[in-house]
Amino acid sequence: MDEKIHKIGLKREKGYLYFIDREGDVSRTKNSRENRRISKPEKLIKIGLKQEEGYLYFLDKNGDISRKKYNDISNKTTNSANTGNAKIKTDKPDVLTGKRNINEFAIRDFFYNSLQTYGLKIGYKELSIEGLRIDIFAIDAKHNPYILEFKKGKDRHIVGQAAQYLALIPTYRQQIEKKLNFFDIKWDNIKIICIAQSFSKRDFQAANYAPLKEKVYFYSFQITLNSRGKIFALNLKYSGNQKDHPLLLPEKIVDKYDVKQMSEAFHNITNLTARREYYSRTILPFLKNISSELKEFEKYGLYQHNSLWKKWFLVRFGTGRQNAHRISIAISFFKEGITYGFDLTHSFEEAQKLKDKLANKSVRKRFIANTLKLEDYFLYIPNSGIKCSLPLCDIDEKGLNLLLDAYQPKTNKDCYLIITKEYEQDSISLEQAANVIREEYKKFKYIFDLLK
Repeated sequence: MDEKIHKIGLKREKGYLYFIDREGDVSRTKNSRENRRISKPEKLIKIGLKQEEGYLYFLDKNGDISRKKYNDISNKTTNSANTGNAKIKTDKPDVLTGKRNINEFAIRDFFYNSLQTYGLKIGYKELSIEGLRIDIFAIDAKHNPYILEFKKGKDRHIVGQAAQYLALIPTYRQQIEKKLNFFDIKWDNIKIICIAQSFSKRDFQAANYAPLKEKVYFYSFQITLNSRGKIFALNLKYSGNQKDHPLLLPEKIVDKYDVKQMSEAFHNITNLTARREYYSRTILPFLKNISSELKEFEKYGLYQHNSLWKKWFLVRFGTGRQNAHRISIAISFFKEGITYGFDLTHSFEEAQKLKDKLANKSVRKRFIANTLKLEDYFLYIPNSGIKCSLPLCDIDEKGLNLLLDAYQPKTNKDCYLIITKEYEQDSISLEQAANVIREEYKKFKYIFDLLK
């Protein structure tokens, strides 16, 4: 029987999963992609509720905090809000592929080596004047000078630096001309180009100050990496308020060796026929080549399958040579993002075998111990009655036991048992995709061994 703990009367919005987090506060995450993905949490109400062991705390149908004893929960839980003391994953670095360390110097160097692409002719990198170091000083075909300042992220000092440069430049004109070996610079037309991932409202307001007006321009950027993790393209977007801006902006470039870029292009195509054609001509050949990086998988009895649906696609390596719907390691490409991990969907034979194996207490204990180590993963097991992804980081042994008790597959639709995490890197090359699948197989080998 449910026991009401705290009346708050919270009204739910459709498309969100509401739960009581580890700190005893009310939080929510956005559910999407057929309830298989949870976004980062949003704390709604701070309560600091102390939670007793042996109880499942949740937001009931009236929007109040209630709790239920574990022993009172039946094998078929019907309230999808019963998610326990859920705590959503943190932004841990991905140990599978490594975090890309693209700093502002790498961005600056790429721009410097591509000056003509952006309409500039002559450039000088790291120009020092009066203790200040200008990232790039450049001149266009009409001899107009530019000072370019690069920041990897949002920086509240970027407009202040622009003001210092404009104040100092008149004193050092001759020195700069000597360094560039160019003596016909139209100094009255000098412009400051600020390049960063984003800017604050205050930056645009400061740039309207009289000495800076019409001299400071803002460009945000998006990086495309190649298969070796190096910058393949720097796609700039003008972010300022002026109608005209000085830089030439080439069309956005997509790396044909990066399936993450391909996925973004795929999801931007609205016509289903055109989307299928793009998948067949561009994405599928890439995916097929992954098996060439994983030749050892056939020795393990794992075979590649590629699947396309209306709104997403995936690549997986599973136990069936002919049947795609067997237990597998999969990478799924959705509009909202990319997930990877263990996948058991419509394999009734394997689902039944797993249920029977887990009836053994010692086998189940090992299964639970291995699964709970995957703290930054999400568990999707709708046959338990909870039809949304649950963060493993805050499911305890009793909770997972409860879910496994409720796992009673009777048809193909009941077989779902999926354990995945979000892919957070900037690109997915052929080598990266193969490494993800290889490392995931190592993590989930305990399930594959169980079902041999």
